[in-house]
Amino acid sequence: MNLQTVGAATASEKERRKALGENRALDPWERYRVMNDAMDEAYELTSIASREARFALVMMGGLNAGMFLAATRGELAAVLPSVGRWSAAALVGSYGVVAVYCALQAIEALRPRKHLCRLEGVEFRPAQLRYFEDVIERAPEEHWRAWQDVKLGELNADLAAQTHSVARANAAKRAALRRLYVGIRAMVVLAAAFVTLLAFFALLR
Repeated sequence: MNLQTVGAATASEKERRKALGENRALDPWERYRVMNDAMDEAYELTSIASREARFALVMMGGLNAGMFLAATRGELAAVLPSVGRWSAAALVGSYGVVAVYCALQAIEALRPRKHLCRLEGVEFRPAQLRYFEDVIERAPEEHWRAWQDVKLGELNADLAAQTHSVARANAAKRAALRRLYVGIRAMVVLAAAFVTLLAFFALLR
């Protein structure tokens, strides 16, 4: 057998192994590592959502401060005729309602959540050794003994349930964030309309 034949056979064997590796099922340890990575990504999304909610609160604080100063300055209100004052009051009232709505959505995005997922009808039941609320259900000694007897399949079921629970919490956070940023856009529009109203009647005078 010449070198070319040996090289072709080796390349063919590598291709066969590669195809087999890409199509085979993961072994239990690989599933454990992959689901741990998925859990890390899920918690990173949770952290990102919290940062986005805090940034929205900073924007709301700036908008509210500016709106409060503009609405409470007597010399600004003095430029408004009767019709203008009613319009300004309607804008300020609408702004206040939207601001309260945004504050509630920020709370919804930031509040702690509990979405427990219990796997049913699977080969392995979750070991309930990872999630903190499951952990504290046992005494320290029981928790230690449970770790001595746990099977890898049970840990993987635990991870699958936990990943699903965190994903549900993240979905709820993202929905609240979308509503929050829609509300902030409405606040910006109302604040701009209020300032435009003041500027318009100031120019008329």
